[in-house]
Amino acid sequence: MTAKLEDAYRTFERGTPAGNLLYKLYNKRTVESTLDRDLLARLQAQRRMKEAREQPKPKTIPKSKAYVNVPRPTYRRSDDEIDTFRRMAPVRVGKKAVNTMKLEIKLRQAELETERPPARKLIGDKEKERFAIKQSGLEPIAADHLPPIAAPRPPRISAAEKRRREIKKLESEFASLSADLERQQKSLQQLTVNPSRSRKQEAGLRADIADIATHMRRVDELIREEEALLDLDER
Repeated sequence: MTAKLEDAYRTFERGTPAGNLLYKLYNKRTVESTLDRDLLARLQAQRRMKEAREQPKPKTIPKSKAYVNVPRPTYRRSDDEIDTFRRMAPVRVGKKAVNTMKLEIKLRQAELETERPPARKLIGDKEKERFAIKQSGLEPIAADHLPPIAAPRPPRISAAEKRRREIKKLESEFASLSADLERQQKSLQQLTVNPSRSRKQEAGLRADIADIATHMRRVDELIREEEALLDLDER
């Protein structure tokens, strides 16, 4: 048996994955032990005894609990019995009876009808003719029979008008920034005249003036861009 396993790789020959794997598995080089022969024999005997103790023992079943295959007689119901059973058994859909589900559907429909707002009646051809006769002046139209009047649409604004509004908005912003700049400059002049001025407060005012000036330059650039685009739209 060992010789056959050692030669199993010849079925696939060396050099193939299966042949190399079988050769490595059954043709390992064994190294002889350097222990004394008597000591090696005792150790091997102890190992075998330990493996025998650790090996699980088969569970024995007592004869009183042993399974005995006893054939049971099969009973087949007749067609009449099957029909009777089907008539007596309640018809179920899922886990609920059909009558229960129908009752739940009716209750749900009643709840929806009470919660639903009254639907508006559609105007038919006859109703349209009656409205046309009333509008012609032959018959006065009651206020409650008038059709709803749609809200007027807001006037359409052209692109040039939008740019003019944007320019006005930017100019008002530029004017407010210039007023703030003048106010901050006056505060800085009053502070520089005062001998007991605070350097920290003076630095804060100068920083605010610089921020306002930067913002004013940006707003001025936007105004010029909008004016240039407005000239192009008007051409």
